[in-house]
Amino acid sequence: MYPTDLTDDQWKRIRHHFEYSNGYGNRAIHTRPTLVNAILHLVKTGCQWRMLPPSLPPWKTVYGYFRHLPQKGI
Repeated sequence: MYPTDLTDDQWKRIRHHFEYSNGYGNRAIHTRPTLVNAILHLVKTGCQWRMLPPSLPPWKTVYGYFRHLPQKGI
């Protein structure tokens, strides 16, 4: 757990922005809150994508999720 992580209450307030279906079911390995927490960690600390801590999802996974957010209107 990092200081930048969302609390459960915070996630409940914003999760509707991140709920969408890709038409392929739920094949996700990493949860959406985990991916959002990784993005928040990047923004707050200013670290590089490749320097994400190993306890977070792989940087390529987080980056791919980040890149698709604007397509979903986020």
